[in-house]
Amino acid sequence: MLSIQVKGLTATVKYTELLQHRARDFRPYFNKTLVPMLTREIRSIFRERGPGWPPLKPATIAEKKRLGYPLDPLIRTGRYYREATNVRAAKITPGTLRHTIRVPYAVYHEYGTRRMPARPVLGKVLPRILPELEKTMTKFILDGTYG
Repeated sequence: MLSIQVKGLTATVKYTELLQHRARDFRPYFNKTLVPMLTREIRSIFRERGPGWPPLKPATIAEKKRLGYPLDPLIRTGRYYREATNVRAAKITPGTLRHTIRVPYAVYHEYGTRRMPARPVLGKVLPRILPELEKTMTKFILDGTYG
């Protein structure tokens, strides 16, 4: 007679169920890891002026000086910057984090117009954080740790 005995299957099933649970609900990961990561990178994009944003035109610089506004691109009153970096206001569901810059002119800055060059913020974030995002998300799924 031949028999096979498999030990440890109960622990394997429990671990698999735990992995499934973590993969179904990313809210803890979003709140503890992704939100701070996005905030950091968006601030960095503004600080580094893109990088790659076209410089302001001389007429724009003159107008900003005349009106007493900061000479930084995309910053006049500070509202756009505050909205862009307010990732804590993101909509979070178990499988989604959606960050929206809630100013009516955000789309013009992101994609440009025929008279104004694009100076993307959100479009630059994902390529910058993707390696860290993959690493930290995998770590969260496999062992439940953040960062």
